[in-house]
Amino acid sequence: AYAPAENPEIAVVALSEFDGGGGGAQAAPIVQKVMEAYLRKAHPEKFPANKLSQKTAERKTPLDEARTSPNIDVLPPDTSEPDEGDGGILSESPGD
Repeated sequence: AYAPAENPEIAVVALSEFDGGGGGAQAAPIVQKVMEAYLRKAHPEKFPANKLSQKTAERKTPLDEARTSPNIDVLPPDTSEPDEGDGGILSESPGD
């Protein structure tokens, strides 16, 4: 994620180890807190602490209660078998 939307100054990536559910449900609140802290410090006149916190509090569905889709394997299982005549090579490199 990046902020502000116009002329971004910060980009944030959050990685989280988790058991099940969606990673976004855990990562989004972390990213939000980092961005809010940066924006409040860098631009206190545009992003006062009470404005950001109030906007977050007014969410209809708090991020920690948001539901995510179950993890789904979108790729079919690999059912290809190597041809016995090619030594087990499934694909060739360009120029071969």
